[in-house]
Amino acid sequence: MDNNSTRDVAIAGSARNDAANTMIDALLRVEADSSAFAWYARVPSPSNPADELSRGDLDHFLSSGALRVDVHS
Repeated sequence: MDNNSTRDVAIAGSARNDAANTMIDALLRVEADSSAFAWYARVPSPSNPADELSRGDLDHFLSSGALRVDVHS
């Protein structure tokens, strides 16, 4: 995660609003179903391989040969 608040909520397993608690419930369910013991740590943006993608910056990936696929519902 590259967001301290998100990391803190994942570690605590609870949040201050219903939407975040719904996501935490889903996260905890996945952890329990997979018998995983998760470790949450902050990853600075430059070290996060998904950072550019999460910001809509596809240039690096497209120039590396990745294919862009648009999925329409």
